[in-house]
Amino acid sequence: MNKNRPIAYQQWLRVVIKKMPHLSKPQAVVLGMWSFAIAMTHHCGLSTAVVFLGEILEQPEKTIRERLRQWYNGRVDKNGIKRR
Repeated sequence: MNKNRPIAYQQWLRVVIKKMPHLSKPQAVVLGMWSFAIAMTHHCGLSTAVVFLGEILEQPEKTIRERLRQWYNGRVDKNGIKRR
């Protein structure tokens, strides 16, 4: 785990990864990101989660928004001319 991330976030991710062994690590990490943001902000909106996570993870909001969107978009939504 990245040492620059808050300890509470790191602990949260460990629990999600441990409790969801059927998910791939990337899936579990993004689920952990979403659920941590929801728990800490008491809101489930994409914009709220993106701003919160951007601040604590020190990553661009655009990057986080794309990771969260990829998690909830279905496979069909990811297909297309632009994705080839």
